[in-house]
Amino acid sequence: MPESMTAYRALGPGRAPELVSIPRPAPGPGQVLLRVGGAGVCGTDLEVVRTGVGGLPFTKPFTLGHENAGWVEDLGAGVEDLQPGQAVVVSAIQFCGACDHCAAGHENHCRSLSCRGLAEDGGFAPYMVADRRQLVELATLQPKHAAPLADAGLSAYHAVSNAVGHADRAETIALIGVGGLGGFAVQYAKALTQAQVIAVDRSEQRLRIARDLGADHALDADEHWGKRVTELTRGRGVDAVVDFVGSDETLRTAVGNTRGRGAVVVCGRGGGVLPFSRALVEPGVVVMSSRGGTMRDLEHVVRMAESGVARVEIEEFALNDIPKAIGLLREGGLTGRAVVTSPA
Repeated sequence: MPESMTAYRALGPGRAPELVSIPRPAPGPGQVLLRVGGAGVCGTDLEVVRTGVGGLPFTKPFTLGHENAGWVEDLGAGVEDLQPGQAVVVSAIQFCGACDHCAAGHENHCRSLSCRGLAEDGGFAPYMVADRRQLVELATLQPKHAAPLADAGLSAYHAVSNAVGHADRAETIALIGVGGLGGFAVQYAKALTQAQVIAVDRSEQRLRIARDLGADHALDADEHWGKRVTELTRGRGVDAVVDFVGSDETLRTAVGNTRGRGAVVVCGRGGGVLPFSRALVEPGVVVMSSRGGTMRDLEHVVRMAESGVARVEIEEFALNDIPKAIGLLREGGLTGRAVVTSPA
């Protein structure tokens, strides 16, 4: 193995990430060195590139890339249940494994939660290190197809599961914003329920893809989409909503179209604020935010992909083509998830 490698790193506040040479990492106790087979490019990476870390905490330079999968290259002390060459996917959530939330299986609520690729070194490099407890083994799925599941798939599954679990029934589900996460959510909603799935987006291309993935209805997110939801549900409102946008408009429309004892789960980071009053929210409606997912969720999304229940469409890029991938993501020019699959 080479002693050094090229990595795409955030170097400081106000500075755009760059490709730089750094030492190859070594696994510590309880850790695994991975040869990266796929690292997904996500909207959060776009935010870091645009703002130079932006509002993220910055204490030291780090390698981007939080959707990662690859092959075991070396084992740290105490790791005895994996073998070199084994394919694994890495949870985007970095958790302690010891706090009360982790002990209860809610790792995405860890009291010392962090994220590789957004604070610690991630996978936009030939090699990366991850804690053993963050890994899920792959049976048939190639790492490049598993990588988007580590965050986009994981977050979508957790959000849909919460929405379905907190609504008293799930005959109709609305998904607002059916891009990267929303596309996964369409598939999970169809797999987990018998519900009629309503996809809402401003992009006709995304709506076409949502229909192809199984959405029963696809609505343009213009000023009338809330009225059309009311018509589709014959005035009753939807049972559950997952909002992958999170703007003032989508939050208000989501809550306003959810029937009593339904559920609204907010996954989007659009900065919206939801005024709360009894006149706005039907009695019994549950409104919650959602972040990432659990290791149990990650296991589920991997097995769903391996069984063919959920599709993972990707577009491959080399490490030195990350700026190109980010540009296409910014412009809406991708039809699948962008995945970095080879070094520069």
